[in-house]
Amino acid sequence: MGKKIIDKWLDLYSNRVHLMRTSATRDLMSTAERADVISFAGGMPAPESLDKEAFREAVARVLEKRAEKAFQYGPTEGFYETRELACQLMKRAGLKAHPNEVIVTAGAQQALDLIAKIFLDEGSEIIVEAPSYVGALNAFRVFQPRVISIEIEASGLKIDEFVRILEEKSIPPKFVYLIPNFQNPAGTTTSLEKRKSIAELSKEYKFVIIEDNPYGELSFYGKQIEPVSLFTDNAIYLGSLSKIISPGLRIGWIYASPPILQKINLAKQGADLCSSSLSQLVAIEYLSIIDFDEHIRKIRKIYSEKCKAMIKALEEFFPEEASWTQPEGGFFIWATIDAEIDTDDMLSLALEKKVAYVPGSSFYYENGGSKSMRLSFSNPSPEEIYEGIEKLAAVIKEQIALSKSIFGFYDKKGDR
Repeated sequence: MGKKIIDKWLDLYSNRVHLMRTSATRDLMSTAERADVISFAGGMPAPESLDKEAFREAVARVLEKRAEKAFQYGPTEGFYETRELACQLMKRAGLKAHPNEVIVTAGAQQALDLIAKIFLDEGSEIIVEAPSYVGALNAFRVFQPRVISIEIEASGLKIDEFVRILEEKSIPPKFVYLIPNFQNPAGTTTSLEKRKSIAELSKEYKFVIIEDNPYGELSFYGKQIEPVSLFTDNAIYLGSLSKIISPGLRIGWIYASPPILQKINLAKQGADLCSSSLSQLVAIEYLSIIDFDEHIRKIRKIYSEKCKAMIKALEEFFPEEASWTQPEGGFFIWATIDAEIDTDDMLSLALEKKVAYVPGSSFYYENGGSKSMRLSFSNPSPEEIYEGIEKLAAVIKEQIALSKSIFGFYDKKGDR
């Protein structure tokens, strides 16, 4: 056993430190890297989606032609070229933006942290989907907001519940955080009707919409629903290259109105001064080398085939007590087991069988998700998906059998 480490600085930390929570997806990364584990945990792009030769050429071009710029500080808001690139990608989603309306960030994750810094005080009310992206929940948590979680359904946020909450409030929430396209973790897509409704509600009740869209290009059917930000200027739109090009570049962006961007710029100066000049220039060169449309067609096909492989395996191996979402894009399937099991407790048993997932509770701000799990199909091969789901199903079936032997069989009234 290792030596126990005593934290002698415990009394010196800020109160905020004690509010920080570890991310289950981050904790599982070291496990997922083990060659003997089939991991459905991390939302990592498929290895075959990364064009190594194009990256090699992009880096060579930067070193040959732009090394002096690449190894220096850059503007806090990002290079104009990078912001132009972000605008081109947003145009594909239906948004017409100017580079001066964009700030480059170290992935969309930094964008979430900066937004929390400029909007949240202790006790500020915000609304999130339930379940929601754990990285966003952790970014918000340290600022001690009052978080109202609204369950989602196949078509997105439950609008009736959303309206009821808004009507009860004398002061509207600061913002609502949404992932409309192929949501992380549930894989659901917010309908066009609901997007328009949320946009109209933002005007009526004067709250901000944080629209996080890292997966929009990954539609299996090649179509994108218009973003919420198209229907209101009360929105902040977040984009990223992580899922469509490479997470290692750490390039995301914020598109918002100038007053908001001014505050974001100040917060970013205190966070990192500027995003990586090298990463930005490599991304610019990379995208000038590849055929982007062909690249998107390729990765859509990759993820579509992997999703189909997982759904087929779920249908074959998972017990009748299980149900799951049917994503039309993205990286994730949300599975729920209608039985007396706890997916947090079950994780160690799954890891013993050399398969990993993320327990559903990780994606709730407080309580929820104990019978659910996020399954990512993006990184494993179809063969690994089939094998991993078979192993995971065996663990689930064992736990269901154990729970029935302990609790017995109950009908809906609770009678044995």
